[in-house]
Amino acid sequence: SMGRLARKEAETRFDAVTNIKFTLEEIARRIAPASRSVTVSNTVPVANDSLKQLHIGFILSTEVGWRTQYLNWRSGLSSDFGVKPEWIEINWWDKTGFLEKIPGLPDGVKARARSHIELMTGMRKGPFDALFIGVGHVLHGQQKLLARQPYFITSDVTTKQLHQFGELYGIMESRFGFYERRKFIGWQERYQNATALFPWSNWAAESMINDYGA
Repeated sequence: SMGRLARKEAETRFDAVTNIKFTLEEIARRIAPASRSVTVSNTVPVANDSLKQLHIGFILSTEVGWRTQYLNWRSGLSSDFGVKPEWIEINWWDKTGFLEKIPGLPDGVKARARSHIELMTGMRKGPFDALFIGVGHVLHGQQKLLARQPYFITSDVTTKQLHQFGELYGIMESRFGFYERRKFIGWQERYQNATALFPWSNWAAESMINDYGA
């Protein structure tokens, strides 16, 4: 439903600190008890009762364009906010890792396995008051893990929208209908069970609502 979406304009129209302030304010408001006042300074980020000591796991990718989002969070989330961040970096590859040295194993399989190791390593630093997820596809089949705490998803596009681009992005549905159906259901569950969603645009928000039932 529209009420579950933390709707905002495209992230590019905000400077990093303004976007961080908005996002943290929404996270704190949605996980705080109803009787608790939640505010973030409109001028200078300051610690307050609603944010202080919130332990938030940030699951962010360092891949290509997503790296900018990750670096903006790392540089913009100062200690003044009072949040205790745990940076769960998804790098997809470790040139010194044992997985990457296994002969005959496709690189795609290695990258997927590496991302799982990175996710599980980061999650062991919990428990968390909330998760902020910028790379949702590393959480396929992880609903039990997600159910441990409130979680929030941010995205510039949905999988269905990527498929609609066809060869332009080279991300298309496979020939295996059962697999594609399970993948769709996984995204549907993650969107619908999230405490809130942070789409980067109305276009992405409409797909989350109309295609995935958020």
